[in-house]
Amino acid sequence: MKKIMILVVLALCLCGCTAKENSSKKQDVTEISWYMMKDEAIADANVSAFNKLLKKKGYNLSVKFQYIDSDITGEEPSKYHTSLEKEIKDQKVDLANLGWEFSVYPGLCAEFVRKEYCYSLDDWLGTKEGKKIADLYDEEIWDSCRVDGKVVAFPNERINASVSTVVSFNDKYVPQKLSEKWDGTWNGLYNILDNIKLPKGVYPIKGYPTIDGFTGMEGMSRYVIQDDMVYDKETKTFQSLFDVQQFHDYCKFLHQCVKKGYLFDVEMGTFLYDNDIYQSMEDGNYAVALFNDTADQDQVTTYSADTFSVQNTMGTQTMVAENSKHRDEAVQLMSALRSDDELAQTLLYGTIGIDYVKEGQETIDGEWSLGLADGVLPSITTDDETFRQYKQNLMTSDKREKSGIVGFYPNYVTLREDMEQYISLLQKYENCWLDDDFEQNYQKAQKKIRTASNSLFTGVNEQLQNWFDNKEK
Repeated sequence: MKKIMILVVLALCLCGCTAKENSSKKQDVTEISWYMMKDEAIADANVSAFNKLLKKKGYNLSVKFQYIDSDITGEEPSKYHTSLEKEIKDQKVDLANLGWEFSVYPGLCAEFVRKEYCYSLDDWLGTKEGKKIADLYDEEIWDSCRVDGKVVAFPNERINASVSTVVSFNDKYVPQKLSEKWDGTWNGLYNILDNIKLPKGVYPIKGYPTIDGFTGMEGMSRYVIQDDMVYDKETKTFQSLFDVQQFHDYCKFLHQCVKKGYLFDVEMGTFLYDNDIYQSMEDGNYAVALFNDTADQDQVTTYSADTFSVQNTMGTQTMVAENSKHRDEAVQLMSALRSDDELAQTLLYGTIGIDYVKEGQETIDGEWSLGLADGVLPSITTDDETFRQYKQNLMTSDKREKSGIVGFYPNYVTLREDMEQYISLLQKYENCWLDDDFEQNYQKAQKKIRTASNSLFTGVNEQLQNWFDNKEK
């Protein structure tokens, strides 16, 4: 009898131990290390609330953000990627933001991706769970995540496609009979400015010139700008900015405006208005807002670009590390964030009613680097209830045109010197519209850039043709 009792007690003990072990296993939580730029840090309260919500929803996952120094000025464009590469080699990385692209170093993110640190998502996207995520995005959005044919990242929902505002006329100072007759050209815009009289303290132009500020204008639907090169949809080749007539017309417009005093002492990419003038413009004392500058929507006649295309934006997308110790769990976390709007909102904003209050369509902006937006309220003026609806409407819009090159990321390894020379010449001549003899200096710049960049465009266009050939196979 005693022997039987011992066996029963032993069995119960073993069962108890097994139950405890199973319970312990169920409670094991995998911590995902998500690397980002230090400038894009996520609020601790948001992370804490997110991890609690993950547990509540039954996920054995949590996230810990790790931050790396970066150089947003572009003086050290590789700073973030150099540090991230070291962390990946030490197997510390599960997820990572792919960082920013810089005009001084085109192709930086694709160059990093080609080192094969990113887990290819193609097989997973073909699974039952993966297809749910694949179906959330347009095919071209996924193409923008491809390098050399492989999907290497999850898309950033905040970017890729938008209809840009080209010009906003302030109805207080520009009669609608003038603004409504605008023909969409720079010359036509200059003629409008030349035919209005402004009271003292009202400035002709609000905004500052950017090198790609001309891209939304009349006739530009034929072109796509990538790495400060211009892709021509008709010839299916890349060329220099200075070889595009619309860029010349843009520079001529800026030149005329400077001569007439419509633009102040400005250069490409800089804003040299003094604070009082800037504030006065912000208060609505301007005639025309250019270059996607914000304008008061209550008192303006706004013109948007006739068309838009999905763009290549490898930067700011989110990769899963190929050598991650928790690769499957990292993919699971990304899938959850894109399929569960409550999880996405909590990571972006924190706890509803504590960290933020949601009223109608008003929310604070979440960090762009998280790559999340579709399931949350839009930060733009729109009648759509969520950004997802906005994007779906955008993708089915009549204004959408296929760019033809989404997924083509030139490999500059053998062309880096040529590209650096091209960028250097652009920087040297981009402000030629400030020169008294604009036409002569523009032609001089055009000729010099065309000669010096011949090998660059030959190489890029050869790669492009190979890319086209591979797509057709």
